[in-house]
Amino acid sequence: MINKINLSNITKFVDGVEAFVCCASFENRSTKIAENLSTQALRRVLICYHHEYKNESSVNLIKLESYFNSIAFEKTELSIEDPIKSADSLVCAFKEINDQNIRSIAIDITTFTRETLLILLRILFETKQNYDRLLLLYNPASEMSETWLSRGIRGVRGILGFPGKMVPSKPLHLVIIAGFELERANSVIIDTEPDLISIGRGSLEGSICHEFSERNKILVKNLSSFYGDTLSTFSCSVNNPYDTIYDIKKYLEKFSNEYNTVITGLNTKISSIGIGLYAIQNDEIQLCYPPVNEYNIESYSSPSEECIIIEVDWNKLL
Repeated sequence: MINKINLSNITKFVDGVEAFVCCASFENRSTKIAENLSTQALRRVLICYHHEYKNESSVNLIKLESYFNSIAFEKTELSIEDPIKSADSLVCAFKEINDQNIRSIAIDITTFTRETLLILLRILFETKQNYDRLLLLYNPASEMSETWLSRGIRGVRGILGFPGKMVPSKPLHLVIIAGFELERANSVIIDTEPDLISIGRGSLEGSICHEFSERNKILVKNLSSFYGDTLSTFSCSVNNPYDTIYDIKKYLEKFSNEYNTVITGLNTKISSIGIGLYAIQNDEIQLCYPPVNEYNIESYSSPSEECIIIEVDWNKLL
């Protein structure tokens, strides 16, 4: 179930949730959901932050601590450079939540990195029996920097929990759910050296807004001019993870099992959730991630007054 609401109405949609998880970031979007959330039913709060951007995130980290100062909250340090450390930290933190017999949880996915978010999704899947209700909350950006979002790529790595099943004799099919970052998308292609490239472009009806859809079209056009006949495109929802699953599944059906398939998500965190859910359903799919050297901390994005709420039902999904 997906609901898109005004943030002022969020309390009635998360009524009864016992635990809340969020991630402090240099983006002001990292506090937007928390500041509109009622704390009455909450028994536990987990505030995550990435070690490499602790100083840049300190103002928003302090804000989150202030919002939840009347509740037992825990801070958990994650690492962009060391995903194993992030996974270990999340496993330990969620074990403490489970030890309190908390059965309903809401997670603000807005400002986790895509890699950390997918690691968290795998942990939640492996421990799904611990929760009766799982909500994923997302504050869409009202604006994204028109100059640059990130610079430099540290390489491309597989995401923990999504190794796929690579057959050496098969050619490689790289699928990129593209956003606005041309350098990042191009670096994944160069690093993986695929035999076939597919770019999932955000469909107009499946995008966050018309402006973002138009910017996405420009990136796809540029990539197409670089790679010509080795590159194909398809439309993909980036505002509903279940539609993302459907769009990817429908597109990949025509390739049967002739390729090793690797997917990377460079669009919304919502579409990243869809990619993760698809890979959980199809364990032959490998997921990869290109960490960056630098983010545009000063003007990365601006928060909106909206919230997209995703209720995860593993039984219906799998």
